Amino acid sequence: MTGWLARASILLRFARAMLAYRLAPKRPFRELLDDKGYLRRPMSFVQIGAHTGRENDWVNELVKEFGWRGVAVEPVPALFEELKRTYASVDGMRVEQAAIGLEDGAAEFFLLEPTAKSRFASQVGSLKAEHVVRHAFFLEGSAGATTSIKVPCLTFTSLLRKHGIDSPEAVFIDAEGFDFVILSQIDLRPERLRVVLYEHLHLTRSERARSRRLLEHAGFRIWTLFDSYLAIR
Repeated sequence: MTGWLARASILLRFARAMLAYRLAPKRPFRELLDDKGYLRRPMSFVQIGAHTGRENDWVNELVKEFGWRGVAVEPVPALFEELKRTYASVDGMRVEQAAIGLEDGAAEFFLLEPTAKSRFASQVGSLKAEHVVRHAFFLEGSAGATTSIKVPCLTFTSLLRKHGIDSPEAVFIDAEGFDFVILSQIDLRPERLRVVLYEHLHLTRSERARSRRLLEHAGFRIWTLFDSYLAIR
């Protein structure tokens, strides 16, 4: 993929997300949760792709302001250390260094080189190599700005089993193009699961449609939050 094609691809995705957002009914994230009473009591959650727990993070305010507790998952070692520091003083919060994939073990995780200049560079990490290559062209102008590391990998079911969770009440996914694969592993049947938020920006048209059908079939109503879908029931 050439640099201009990569830039065009990503700009098209942003334009499509902006159009969908402009056409969709709009309500603030907090308001949507509060309408269901989900800000009036602590809720349990799993967050996949937690980064440091601070940058562009939906979950931090729910933990700090509303008493939500759960497991925050991040595969990249340096980011995981920051994530641990973010929640070190929060009783009941757990963190897990892992990618969520199709099988347990180790996985090759793709990311931009530490020397990448973009302030978004650390947020571009995925089990999908092509996603990172595309962003390397877009942000750094070269596919050579990519690298990979071996990280621990768990399935979603194994993650829940490891932390003794039958079903969380909320799931947050920011997996840079791998979101639908993870969403497909989640058992949406338990009534206890009330909230699912995942990034749609880097999904294919088919994956976006299939993810919405899965959630709607399970009784969720879906709201568009620019680059993410918020599903609530």
